Amino acid sequence: MIELKAIRVLRGVSDLKSFTLAARELGLAPASVTRIVSQLEKDLGTQLLVRTTRQVALTSAGATALARYRPLLEGFDAVTHDLKRAVQPDSGHLRLTAP
Repeated sequence: MIELKAIRVLRGVSDLKSFTLAARELGLAPASVTRIVSQLEKDLGTQLLVRTTRQVALTSAGATALARYRPLLEGFDAVTHDLKRAVQPDSGHLRLTAP
């Protein structure tokens, strides 16, 4: 089963072009990021990233997958943000004038 966290990690590695920077940005250990991406590749049955000692790049399958996943992530983030905002209590000053 493909998890939302794995897709977020893939997006982070792709955007930052680094497993280490993505790990730092996501608050994970670099080894965890590597393991999550490897498991996602295994689940999908294809290589998503080309790793060299100097750079990380998306494969064509990775670029296609990420292009399809991005709108889903953005939609999920928007719903989450809206729900969190809707649950927050109202704040501020309320003035009442009564006889």
